[in-house]
Amino acid sequence: IVASNQGGIASVAGGLIPIEAIDQFSMQAGGEADQGRNAGANSNMVLKSGTNNIHGDVFYFDRNEYFASISPVAAIGSRKPLIRNHQGGFTLGGPIWKDHTFLFLAGEIQVAKANVALTDTVISDPWVAQAKAFMADPKVSNGNPVAVNPVSLNLYNLLYPADSKSAPAQAGNYFANGVSNYNSFNGVIKLDHKFSDKYSISLHYIGTTGKQTAPTGSDYAQYFQTAPMHIHNASIVQTSVFNSHLLNIITFGTNYFKQTFNDANQNFNPQQNAGLNLGLTGIIAAGAPTLSVSGFDITGATQPSGRTDVTGHVVDNLHWTIGRHAMKFGGEFRRANVDLIYFSNARGSFSFDGTRGPWDTTKGALTQNATDYCVKAGISANCSALSYIADFLAGTPTNASGAKLLKGNAERIFLLNTEDMWAQDDFQATRKLSINVGVRYTIPGVVHDAANDLYSFVPGSTPGFQLPLYNNYHGSFAPRVGFSYSPFDSNNTVIRGSYGFFYDVPGMSAMVSGTTTNGGDSYTQNNPAGPNAAVTYIASNVTFATNVNPFVGANPPQLGAFGVNPNIKTPYAETYSFGVEQQLSKSTLLTVGYVGTAGHRLLALLDLNQPVANGTSTASARPYPQLTFPNQTITTGNSLAGINQLNNAADSNFNSLQATLKQSVWHGITATVNYTWAHSLDDSSSTTTPMNSYNIHQDYGNSTFDTRNTVTGFVYYNAPQLFHAMPRLSKGWQANALYTFSGGTPLSPLVSTDNSLTKQLKDRPNYTGANVFAGRTVITSAANGSRQYQYLNQGTAYFTVPNAGTYGNLKRDNFYGPGFGAVDFSLFKHTPITEKVMSEFRVEIFNIANQANLANPSVSNINSSTFGRITNTRNGAGAPGLGYGEPRNIQFALKLQF
Repeated sequence: IVASNQGGIASVAGGLIPIEAIDQFSMQAGGEADQGRNAGANSNMVLKSGTNNIHGDVFYFDRNEYFASISPVAAIGSRKPLIRNHQGGFTLGGPIWKDHTFLFLAGEIQVAKANVALTDTVISDPWVAQAKAFMADPKVSNGNPVAVNPVSLNLYNLLYPADSKSAPAQAGNYFANGVSNYNSFNGVIKLDHKFSDKYSISLHYIGTTGKQTAPTGSDYAQYFQTAPMHIHNASIVQTSVFNSHLLNIITFGTNYFKQTFNDANQNFNPQQNAGLNLGLTGIIAAGAPTLSVSGFDITGATQPSGRTDVTGHVVDNLHWTIGRHAMKFGGEFRRANVDLIYFSNARGSFSFDGTRGPWDTTKGALTQNATDYCVKAGISANCSALSYIADFLAGTPTNASGAKLLKGNAERIFLLNTEDMWAQDDFQATRKLSINVGVRYTIPGVVHDAANDLYSFVPGSTPGFQLPLYNNYHGSFAPRVGFSYSPFDSNNTVIRGSYGFFYDVPGMSAMVSGTTTNGGDSYTQNNPAGPNAAVTYIASNVTFATNVNPFVGANPPQLGAFGVNPNIKTPYAETYSFGVEQQLSKSTLLTVGYVGTAGHRLLALLDLNQPVANGTSTASARPYPQLTFPNQTITTGNSLAGINQLNNAADSNFNSLQATLKQSVWHGITATVNYTWAHSLDDSSSTTTPMNSYNIHQDYGNSTFDTRNTVTGFVYYNAPQLFHAMPRLSKGWQANALYTFSGGTPLSPLVSTDNSLTKQLKDRPNYTGANVFAGRTVITSAANGSRQYQYLNQGTAYFTVPNAGTYGNLKRDNFYGPGFGAVDFSLFKHTPITEKVMSEFRVEIFNIANQANLANPSVSNINSSTFGRITNTRNGAGAPGLGYGEPRNIQFALKLQF
């Protein structure tokens, strides 16, 4: 293995792909392992063996905000936020027993942190003071002043951070600058032993542990999401050479993945310190409940959840060469075990929208007395917000969604066995023509759980909950064929083509998204069956009282159901390509080709109980009005709400023109430029359920990930000796650049209300056809000076709400967000220290032109005051200051190779 660039500019911190990356194994744990069947795939990773010579390197990379540019959304005149990235490690390889046993080791540590720079609206002392006066006014309260609830006041003092309480009583009053922290500790061990020329064995281990703490749902640092992760990946690879024509490789692999999610601070204990008694014990009782005051940031953004995946597999490949045929036969058995825990609402969730006090008429509309009070007090712009805070201070959560608390078992173990077999033949038909033919057969297996009580809702003449979830599918035969043809004697031109079927075994998450003991809305809306169901109970007319549990006597909410079509089939894609590769000169190669894919039987959740949009303001009845069904264990006396069933309902297509120009070394310059024009369309990539389950093709439009034009590439230059004197200084210079330019990704504006009366909340508006783009108009916050960008215009000149009971005319994902561009530049200096030790010093400049790569705007509500507005950079939420395309920064690195 050549691990000379570990932790460098190809890491999670973003940056250049190193020149020698073709032999590089990246140590960086870039994210979660694939769930279910893919969890063990890394045990197939091929690492190069050691040699009879000891070799290796040590390296260190460092980046901080001193050299960084400020974010385009930061407040004008503000200081650059903290950005630190420290990465170091080593590789070491060599013989234990020369010519027989070799050991390779590698290790890496990364510690990074970055300040968040986001505009927020938070509850503060000035807001609370105004709300108290509002509650106490005799006209607002109809002669009965509303007292401040002591539990609410305790919660405010306990859960809301002190640094936000002095913020003024206005929107956008707080500039969040909490620190996101990331760390990872990674290692590789590879041991190879050669028993003979025909028999060898290799042991691999790859391990990662780390923790990420970053904003997800709340900009308060206390409620950043923290996600510790542990990965252990091991395999044994045994190779047998029977003769010069026959080779067999067998792999035994296993993968362990564990990740949990929680609030960064879990040490509040509101039952003990604020009097909010929810009957909780242990670590669940220690964290914050979710308090959502309309228009303001929330507490308790991440209630506990997580999963542990253990996947094992055995793979065998037999390679047989006979004449002009190079054949391969193989198979794999894979077993996945996923232990899923999802404690949404386990600490209680409470929303406050101003609808419980005397200041409300109906559905959040203020009384005239309340409005008159705000006008007289000169705070009419804040009047609605005062009613929201007043409900919170009074301790009266909304009845619209109710107070929520999880009850029941929120853990389940899912299992899946998958089998694959394949055969392939690479046939040299003539000197100029090569043909590749093959077939793969997959038995996808059936997701089940250890308790064998994973129920699925099945419609029909006798609808109800049944076992198993679905039937195994045995029709996944995937033939494929390809060719390569050189038509001319010069062999400067090669024509290639391919066609094949590729089956995609769905991940476990698709099959159990509504059947897990999730305990949150997704569960209570989906699976009231089986003996171990977990349900979020909802209490109405709650008023906080010290040490009194408001959920005593609460009932489950109206329930929904989830199911998988019993005869569901494995989704598949037809993939086809045709291209020409032309050698333009001894060092220049041009490739132009067409690549296309048509996806069939793709998965989509359809609501079997969706009311029909009937063109009137009167909602139609649901198709399943029954109160209970067979095997239903949780009942409410109400009929089921949504009944989501997983079906082979969607299709997709992708077409692309792809061109690559490669220039090998020419006067020290090597370069590659890639251009792709592509268009992807489908029925269901934007949402879990379509706008209309009776006609999913009504959602046919641009894929959520569709990017029309993309240009990528790199160029590097190995400079000759600059001058004859001082060779250590004048030799060994290398300049590199990596560039990416692409169009934006789609936007799909929504009405945000159930205008169609179908209960899907996916309604799109009518579009007038006017030019909706606002040209990135800069908007400066009056509260803190932060910058936002108006990307789409708002108003009835552009969007209107359709008539009740109808759908809008706007296609899904009809508009596109901002494009992306970044050029990363680096300068290397290689200096020999001794005959066997080489040093490399790097200066790497990320986004050297400091291009502003803005995120997509908010489009979830055409009537929102923030519609069409951009508040962050593309990677500003996940990796502020460190992600690819973030504002310009400089990194330094030193590496010693021996």
